[in-house]
Amino acid sequence: MDRAAPGICPKIIADGVELDQPYMITEYKNLGGLTSSSSSKLAKRLALELHTYYPEVCNGKYGYEVPTFCGATKQANGWYDTWLDCFQAMLGSLLNQLEHGYAGTFDELVVMGRELQKR
Repeated sequence: MDRAAPGICPKIIADGVELDQPYMITEYKNLGGLTSSSSSKLAKRLALELHTYYPEVCNGKYGYEVPTFCGATKQANGWYDTWLDCFQAMLGSLLNQLEHGYAGTFDELVVMGRELQKR
């Protein structure tokens, strides 16, 4: 991410797999809250820099080859032709797990997430 949009996120110091467990060590950034102006600038940079960057290692695809998590929830990973397809798959997987794994606890959130998917 740092190569695609320098300064937005911490630089990776080391990464790899040990004992079948992936790890990543990054620099620390002491970030404060975002103002309306700074959040707009961040969104623009993400859209124009990060989501249009194609690293050679990914063969022009978006996704992950190692397990990733949203909190304790394991994401369904794969490789996708566009960032939108990748985001839709990750969001859909998360919503499915919330919908089927928590017996109505997150119904309102799932409805909002499905609306986002339609847009």
